[in-house]
Amino acid sequence: MLKSALLIIFSILVPFSLSACVSIVDATTRAPIKTDPGKRTLGDKWDDGNISTIVAVNIRKASDELHEAHVNVYTFNQTVLITGEVPSKEAYELAGKTAREVARVRQVYNELQIQSQSSFLSRTNDEYLELKINSKLFGHRDIDSGRVKVIVEDEVVFLMGLMTQVQAEKITEVVASTGGVKKVIRAIEYIE
Repeated sequence: MLKSALLIIFSILVPFSLSACVSIVDATTRAPIKTDPGKRTLGDKWDDGNISTIVAVNIRKASDELHEAHVNVYTFNQTVLITGEVPSKEAYELAGKTAREVARVRQVYNELQIQSQSSFLSRTNDEYLELKINSKLFGHRDIDSGRVKVIVEDEVVFLMGLMTQVQAEKITEVVASTGGVKKVIRAIEYIE
């Protein structure tokens, strides 16, 4: 009984408190609120995580070859990047097709390599290189490291994010100058 009463009171008070927030913000700001198109909300990040999980599971279930392959899936603003190694061209094509079929996926970068799986040492080196790059970006005064996601696969660096062309150039320059980087590939969505 007490639980029901509290639920009713809560249901009544929440809408009033939210409308009060709008009134307070309206009274304390002079101009309309502008959102930053380069910043993702918690909901955007949650959706990207769900897309990554769905794509990764669907790729693994698409064939026995893909189930045994080394495939990584990353999503940023509904753009999917697939990295890793697959044993055949058919597996490569099926992975890309499977990713494109998932709802809300806007674009797919299929960067799978047709070769044997990378070694533990190679993957460990990639993790170290990713850590080194992220530290370098975080410490750089002219770069907002929160706008970019860094992925390293076989010493190739993939950059995903929402940013201006100028920001992308600066980040690419810093990443490319990092020791151990073979190549930088951008999967970036440009904003004004």
